[in-house]
Amino acid sequence: MARAMGRRSMRIKGAMTVLKKEMEFLGLTFEQLCVMIKHNPYAMPNKVIEAYGVYLKEENKNVESARR
Repeated sequence: MARAMGRRSMRIKGAMTVLKKEMEFLGLTFEQLCVMIKHNPYAMPNKVIEAYGVYLKEENKNVESARR
């Protein structure tokens, strides 16, 4: 869907950069940021939500490959 709007989809490196900058801006650890995104996603910019989704997909992919 992102490509249909003329934007490139975010990859894990870019996603981690977005999340790291948001962590620094808010003064949170990565775990605290993840909890905040889960509990109050409307308080986050769209790019942070998108980055978190990319991170979750990558984590799920790594878990699946570890099970094999």
